[in-house]
Amino acid sequence: EAQFTHTPGLKVVYCSNPRNAKGLLTSAIECNDPVIFFEPKRCYRGPFYGDPHNVPTWNNHPDG
Repeated sequence: EAQFTHTPGLKVVYCSNPRNAKGLLTSAIECNDPVIFFEPKRCYRGPFYGDPHNVPTWNNHPDG
């Protein structure tokens, strides 16, 4: 994983929860740049809190 973060021109995203995963994956699909999306298995085992239709994308993310 660390090797990909040092590759110029490549965006690397790593989700921390299911809500975050949906927003980051949507943004990764819409992005014109190459993106590697890492997803831990624990994201599939945890509950999804909040409204699934109101998930912020990377453009609206505080780190974006």
